[in-house]
Amino acid sequence: MADFIQKIEQGKATAYSAVRPGGTKAIGERLSLTFFCAALLLGGAGTAYPLIWWGILLMAIAVIGLNLARHPSARLPGVAKGGLALVAAYWLLLAGQVAPLPHDLWASLPGHHLAAEVATTAGVDPWRSWSLAPGRSLQNLLDVLAPLAALLLLATASTRHRIVVLRLLVAVALCNALLGIAQFGAGADAAPIIFQTTHRGVAVGLFVNRNHTAVFLMVGMLLSVLPGVVRLAGRDEGGAVQAVRAVIVSVLALSVLATLSRSGVFLLPVALVAAALLARPRRLRLHWMIIAGLGCVIAMALIVQTAPVQELAARYASAADDARFDYWRNTWLAVRDSFPLGTGFGSFQKVYQTFEPLNQLSPATVNKAHNDFLQLLLEGGVAGLALLAMAVGLIGFQVVLARRRAGDRFERRLPVAVAVSLGIIAGASSVDYPLYGAAMSTTAGALIGLLAPSPSRKRRSDITPRERWARIAGGGALICLTIWATMVCWSQHLLLTGNASLAARLQPLNAAAWSTLANERENAGDADGSLRAARHALALDLLDASALRAVGMARLQQGDQAGGAAVLMLGAQLGWRDAFTQIWLVQQSLAAGAYGFAVQRIDALLRTQTLFEQMIALLPPLMAEPSGRQALAEQMGYDPGWRISFFNTAARSQGYALSDLFALLAEMRKGPKPVRPDETALIRAVLGQQGHYGAAREVWLASGGHGNLADPGFETQTNFTTSTGPYVWQATQLPGTSVRSDRAGSPLSGRALAVASDGAAAGAVLTQTVALQPGRYRIGLTVLARNTAVANRIGLTLACLSDAVPERANLQAGTAPAASPATVVGLAWQQRSGGVLVGTGIAQVDAHCAGQRLALTVPVWDEGPYSVWVDDIILAAMK
Repeated sequence: MADFIQKIEQGKATAYSAVRPGGTKAIGERLSLTFFCAALLLGGAGTAYPLIWWGILLMAIAVIGLNLARHPSARLPGVAKGGLALVAAYWLLLAGQVAPLPHDLWASLPGHHLAAEVATTAGVDPWRSWSLAPGRSLQNLLDVLAPLAALLLLATASTRHRIVVLRLLVAVALCNALLGIAQFGAGADAAPIIFQTTHRGVAVGLFVNRNHTAVFLMVGMLLSVLPGVVRLAGRDEGGAVQAVRAVIVSVLALSVLATLSRSGVFLLPVALVAAALLARPRRLRLHWMIIAGLGCVIAMALIVQTAPVQELAARYASAADDARFDYWRNTWLAVRDSFPLGTGFGSFQKVYQTFEPLNQLSPATVNKAHNDFLQLLLEGGVAGLALLAMAVGLIGFQVVLARRRAGDRFERRLPVAVAVSLGIIAGASSVDYPLYGAAMSTTAGALIGLLAPSPSRKRRSDITPRERWARIAGGGALICLTIWATMVCWSQHLLLTGNASLAARLQPLNAAAWSTLANERENAGDADGSLRAARHALALDLLDASALRAVGMARLQQGDQAGGAAVLMLGAQLGWRDAFTQIWLVQQSLAAGAYGFAVQRIDALLRTQTLFEQMIALLPPLMAEPSGRQALAEQMGYDPGWRISFFNTAARSQGYALSDLFALLAEMRKGPKPVRPDETALIRAVLGQQGHYGAAREVWLASGGHGNLADPGFETQTNFTTSTGPYVWQATQLPGTSVRSDRAGSPLSGRALAVASDGAAAGAVLTQTVALQPGRYRIGLTVLARNTAVANRIGLTLACLSDAVPERANLQAGTAPAASPATVVGLAWQQRSGGVLVGTGIAQVDAHCAGQRLALTVPVWDEGPYSVWVDDIILAAMK
């Protein structure tokens, strides 16, 4: 590695010295390494940076052209010919997917029934093709250029040139690792992020997706241990070289852990074992094996204590709730609907939205299946699987062939490293989509190219007429690809920067640009312009809900009420994602009294965090209608994240009676997710402020509460400072005291209340407002303290609250407002085993007391600070 770095500094570590005497630098060779550097350093940026993708594509096209010009197809190695054949087959499949079809044949294709209905209802003459998104399918022509360029580059390179490229890849992997470790250490707020990502606070390096980072790092681990990649003093063996390899592998492995990628960590042992086997010297010495084994044991003992491992353990504990399982089930439904042809490459996102269930909605859009094989089956159908089988067969055959013809140690171990690396990429592809980024797809192409035999230095100068015409045709095709790449990438850039009109003109097959333009013209009041742009979008993508809604709105503005309504109603079948479609559907269904339909659409908007306050405010008045209550109970039975927000909004809303609320709570008790007491806390607080303590008790009981006191054992409530209202514990924040719920340990069980005092404070530290029927009550508590003299001075008081003096929302520190002075409950104490004291007493509740406040009090203690455990508060009616 040091030798490589020294050569870089001297400007000698290039491919040119490998192919030309004296180190003459050819333009093509410079371009090749520039392309590879750019793809590895910038290719992880993702789709938010289309101009980076454009630059990589231009260099890839140039590399392909130069390689084919220098190495005509007849003289290409077998793996390069196979790669070209696979790309040609893929492009032929794309051509078949976008070829126009007769209407009847097109409408009868599997998975096309909804698209045909949209075309008829919206009055659109679409591009009737096998693909449901022909514009995006044509964009996919570009996806294979970077990996193809890398494959040709490595397949036609000499051994020395390949080692230079491998060193470059390992160096980039180390940069990723060191940057990733710094990102993890800095935390989410201060992490040095190169490209904008949602994976902040973990190791993403030069990528936007931590899973892709982990895969790239593991490939770097395997390549770093190949003979010749790391050299010291002209040697690629020896203890020093092995030590450098071990350091590189360790740094990369630690960075994999810092990604917190579950799939990455799952595959990490495979990479480590393979790297260890590939790095083994010619002769294994027993003492080195023992030292290595002890080192691994010590390293594992240290690593398991690190923060990344602890956070990974927490992530693995919640793996069963991973949304990927839902993505796969929904994608499989789409596969069954479109089998065996598929829906066309690039169509996944729009197709998936038509199968996405309401209860799985979130603000994040599902852009990939998170399983490349399943997505390939959906978009490519059986033909896509056939392409995959061809690729696997080609790679397997070339691995076996490379092993058979291998001469030196580098050539013998290289196919193994390539096979394991591609296996790791395939494993990651089963739960994610690493190959959709330029960095990883270029890496995969390079790995396949490494399987080719090192080319001979002999070069033929004669070119046959057939080869000349092939070059001319290939050059023309590459020029067309250059123009297409420029149109696609710049159109996407213009769209992202807010210039949809220019984006649509530059690349007329950009359905998203036409759809955005239709919305802009709709907002500007240009119904005719919006309709034209929307029809352009639908002609390219009939499942574009936004464009379909623009057609419907334009028809309404033009006076075609029936036609516009029919189009907008059809939009409901295209999923839940278009906000304005859902809002229109909410308005229409509420006006028609179709509350079940309305609540579903409101639920969709709430789950995607769209106009949250406005939408949640529409729900409480529905409780006044029986069908509205039933719709609310059914939808909240799915336990959406907005349930507490609904009850909090209901606490401040009008338009319904308290009996309507009780009816809703009763309806919810019949469902799978009955309401919880914590969800109605604000409703009880408002009732308490109004002095309606009896009603607050009814709400608490209807919400699942039982007995006379909420959480008497301090098992469920953990925050006492922000709570308010009846049937919740409230800390008075008495100066000099603190209370918290925690695990007490033996002899107490479960959680208990930890009370601490500075010894100078006296008064109530915790209160709960209740509503008791008149009569006598047994009141008590359990106390555990080191000093029993302190324990038996912990007390309880009960104060009367009348309807005339309602409870205040916020307690003053150290006080508990009440209509009458608090009555101190006389407690009789009994000693139990383990130093536990149980105190019990009797209190009387009079008929005029609508509500009561139970308070836990602490005494002054002249001997200084003290702490006690309080558990199992008793408040039971006496017969």
